[in-house]
Amino acid sequence: MKGSGTIIMIRDLHEIQGKSVSQIAAELNLSRNMVRKFLRGDVSPDKRTGSKRGSKLDPCRQKIEALIQEGIYNSVVIFERLVEIGYDGKRSILKDYLKPLNSAAIVQHTYKACMGVMSLSNKHSAVRLERAAKLACQRSKSPTYRMVKDILIKEEDLAPAPILEEAERPPSGLRGHRRGAAYYGGGRHAES
Repeated sequence: MKGSGTIIMIRDLHEIQGKSVSQIAAELNLSRNMVRKFLRGDVSPDKRTGSKRGSKLDPCRQKIEALIQEGIYNSVVIFERLVEIGYDGKRSILKDYLKPLNSAAIVQHTYKACMGVMSLSNKHSAVRLERAAKLACQRSKSPTYRMVKDILIKEEDLAPAPILEEAERPPSGLRGHRRGAAYYGGGRHAES
Protein backbone atom coordinates (compact mmCIF):
# COMPACT_ATOMS: atom_id res chain seq x y z
CA MET A 1 0.00 0.00 0.00
CA LYS A 2 1.09 3.55 -0.65
CA GLY A 3 0.84 6.48 1.70
CA SER A 4 -1.32 9.59 1.35
CA GLY A 5 1.59 11.48 -0.20
CA THR A 6 1.54 9.13 -3.19
CA ILE A 7 -2.21 9.56 -3.60
CA ILE A 8 -1.86 13.34 -3.57
CA MET A 9 1.03 13.16 -6.05
CA ILE A 10 -0.95 10.94 -8.46
CA ARG A 11 -3.98 13.24 -8.34
CA ASP A 12 -1.72 16.27 -8.82
CA LEU A 13 0.01 14.73 -11.84
CA HIS A 14 -3.34 13.75 -13.42
CA GLU A 15 -5.64 16.67 -12.60
CA ILE A 16 -3.24 19.66 -12.51
CA GLN A 17 -0.44 18.63 -14.85
CA GLY A 18 -2.74 16.69 -17.17
CA LYS A 19 -0.59 13.56 -17.45
CA SER A 20 -2.09 10.28 -18.60
CA VAL A 21 -2.36 7.15 -16.48
CA SER A 22 0.48 5.52 -18.48
CA GLN A 23 2.78 8.52 -17.99
CA ILE A 24 2.09 8.60 -14.23
CA ALA A 25 2.65 4.84 -13.93
CA ALA A 26 6.00 5.08 -15.74
CA GLU A 27 7.11 8.09 -13.70
CA LEU A 28 6.21 6.61 -10.29
CA ASN A 29 7.10 3.01 -11.17
CA LEU A 30 3.56 1.77 -10.49
CA SER A 31 1.22 -0.37 -12.56
CA ARG A 32 -1.45 1.40 -14.61
CA ASN A 33 -4.15 -0.47 -12.67
CA MET A 34 -2.77 0.83 -9.36
CA VAL A 35 -2.76 4.41 -10.70
CA ARG A 36 -6.40 3.97 -11.82
CA LYS A 37 -7.37 2.67 -8.36
CA PHE A 38 -5.78 5.71 -6.72
CA LEU A 39 -7.57 8.07 -9.09
CA ARG A 40 -10.94 6.37 -8.47
CA GLY A 41 -10.37 6.53 -4.73
CA ASP A 42 -10.64 2.76 -4.30
CA VAL A 43 -7.43 2.65 -2.23
CA SER A 44 -7.08 4.36 1.11
CA PRO A 45 -3.71 5.29 2.61
CA ASP A 46 -1.97 2.52 4.48
CA LYS A 47 -2.78 2.89 8.15
CA ARG A 48 -1.50 -0.27 9.69
CA THR A 49 -1.76 -0.51 13.38
CA GLY A 50 0.12 -3.22 15.11
CA SER A 51 0.48 -4.23 18.67
CA LYS A 52 3.71 -3.20 20.32
CA ARG A 53 5.81 -6.08 21.45
CA GLY A 54 6.96 -5.87 25.03
CA SER A 55 10.59 -5.28 25.89
CA LYS A 56 12.77 -7.85 27.61
CA LEU A 57 13.25 -5.17 30.27
CA ASP A 58 9.55 -4.99 31.17
CA PRO A 59 9.71 -7.63 33.93
CA CYS A 60 12.81 -5.96 35.41
CA ARG A 61 11.77 -2.29 35.44
CA GLN A 62 10.85 -2.28 39.13
CA LYS A 63 14.24 -3.76 40.03
CA ILE A 64 16.00 -1.14 37.85
CA GLU A 65 14.08 1.67 39.55
CA ALA A 66 14.96 0.24 42.97
CA LEU A 67 18.66 0.11 42.06
CA ILE A 68 18.58 3.69 40.82
CA GLN A 69 16.89 4.77 44.06
CA GLU A 70 19.80 3.13 45.91
CA GLY A 71 22.18 5.31 43.90
CA ILE A 72 23.40 2.67 41.45
CA TYR A 73 23.55 4.21 37.98
CA ASN A 74 26.25 2.12 36.33
CA SER A 75 24.76 -0.01 33.54
CA VAL A 76 27.31 -2.80 34.04
CA VAL A 77 26.42 -3.18 37.72
CA ILE A 78 22.69 -3.01 37.02
CA PHE A 79 23.09 -5.54 34.19
CA GLU A 80 24.89 -7.99 36.51
CA ARG A 81 22.17 -7.64 39.14
CA LEU A 82 19.45 -8.23 36.53
CA VAL A 83 21.19 -11.33 35.17
CA GLU A 84 21.15 -12.71 38.71
CA ILE A 85 17.34 -12.51 38.73
CA GLY A 86 16.96 -14.03 35.26
CA TYR A 87 17.27 -11.19 32.72
CA ASP A 88 18.29 -12.64 29.36
CA GLY A 89 18.48 -9.48 27.26
CA LYS A 90 21.56 -7.59 26.11
CA ARG A 91 23.25 -4.72 27.93
CA SER A 92 22.60 -2.32 25.02
CA ILE A 93 18.84 -2.46 25.68
CA LEU A 94 19.52 -1.59 29.29
CA LYS A 95 21.88 1.26 28.34
CA ASP A 96 19.27 2.76 26.02
CA TYR A 97 16.70 2.59 28.81
CA LEU A 98 19.07 4.14 31.37
CA LYS A 99 20.28 7.02 29.18
CA PRO A 100 17.48 9.50 30.05
CA LEU A 101 17.47 8.35 33.67
CA ASN A 102 21.21 8.95 33.98
CA SER A 103 20.91 12.49 32.63
CA ALA A 104 18.37 13.21 35.36
CA ALA A 105 20.81 11.79 37.91
CA ILE A 106 23.58 14.05 36.59
CA VAL A 107 21.34 17.07 37.06
CA GLN A 108 20.62 15.95 40.62
CA HIS A 109 24.33 15.47 41.41
CA THR A 110 25.15 18.85 39.86
CA TYR A 111 22.48 20.50 41.99
CA LYS A 112 23.93 18.92 45.13
CA ALA A 113 27.45 20.09 44.20
CA CYS A 114 26.18 23.64 43.62
CA MET A 115 24.41 23.63 46.96
CA GLY A 116 27.65 22.44 48.58
CA VAL A 117 29.63 25.29 47.04
CA MET A 118 26.96 27.72 48.19
CA SER A 119 27.28 26.38 51.74
CA LEU A 120 31.03 27.04 51.56
CA SER A 121 30.24 30.69 50.88
CA ASN A 122 28.63 30.81 54.34
CA LYS A 123 31.93 29.87 56.01
CA HIS A 124 34.47 31.51 53.72
CA SER A 125 34.69 34.85 51.98
CA ALA A 126 33.88 35.23 48.32
CA VAL A 127 37.53 36.08 47.56
CA ARG A 128 38.79 32.89 49.24
CA LEU A 129 36.14 30.82 47.51
CA GLU A 130 37.07 32.34 44.16
CA ARG A 131 40.77 31.62 44.71
CA ALA A 132 40.05 28.05 45.78
CA ALA A 133 37.90 27.52 42.69
CA LYS A 134 40.67 28.87 40.45
CA LEU A 135 43.21 26.56 42.09
CA ALA A 136 40.91 23.58 41.61
CA CYS A 137 40.49 24.53 37.93
CA GLN A 138 44.26 24.68 37.48
CA ARG A 139 44.69 21.23 39.01
CA SER A 140 41.95 19.38 37.16
CA LYS A 141 39.95 19.45 33.95
CA SER A 142 36.81 18.80 35.99
CA PRO A 143 37.11 20.34 39.45
CA THR A 144 34.79 19.02 42.13
CA TYR A 145 33.20 20.38 45.27
CA ARG A 146 35.51 18.17 47.32
CA MET A 147 38.60 19.70 45.70
CA VAL A 148 37.43 23.24 46.47
CA LYS A 149 36.55 22.30 50.06
CA ASP A 150 39.95 20.62 50.64
CA ILE A 151 41.78 23.69 49.32
CA LEU A 152 39.82 25.90 51.73
CA ILE A 153 40.38 23.58 54.70
CA LYS A 154 44.13 23.33 54.05
CA GLU A 155 44.19 27.12 53.41
CA GLU A 156 46.04 26.57 50.15
CA ASP A 157 44.15 29.50 48.71
CA LEU A 158 45.92 31.89 51.10
CA ALA A 159 49.37 31.02 49.75
CA PRO A 160 50.50 33.13 46.81
CA ALA A 161 49.45 31.28 43.68
CA PRO A 162 52.16 30.60 41.12
CA ILE A 163 51.54 32.36 37.86
CA LEU A 164 51.50 29.80 35.08
CA GLU A 165 53.25 30.59 31.86
CA GLU A 166 51.10 30.41 28.74
CA ALA A 167 52.72 27.10 27.73
CA GLU A 168 51.96 25.54 31.15
CA ARG A 169 48.28 26.47 31.19
CA PRO A 170 45.88 23.74 30.17
CA PRO A 171 43.86 24.54 27.05
CA SER A 172 40.69 26.33 28.07
CA GLY A 173 38.49 24.12 25.87
CA LEU A 174 39.36 21.01 27.90
CA ARG A 175 38.08 22.29 31.22
CA GLY A 176 34.62 21.60 32.60
CA HIS A 177 31.99 24.23 33.30
CA ARG A 178 33.15 26.74 35.88
CA ARG A 179 31.45 29.56 37.68
CA GLY A 180 32.92 31.82 40.28
CA ALA A 181 31.83 32.84 43.75
CA ALA A 182 29.64 35.63 42.42
CA TYR A 183 27.46 33.06 40.66
CA TYR A 184 27.12 30.80 43.70
CA GLY A 185 26.05 33.54 46.05
CA GLY A 186 29.46 34.99 46.84
CA GLY A 187 30.02 38.62 47.48
CA ARG A 188 28.13 38.52 50.78
CA HIS A 189 31.27 38.33 52.88
CA ALA A 190 34.25 40.58 53.25
CA GLU A 191 37.82 39.38 52.81
CA SER A 192 38.81 37.08 55.71
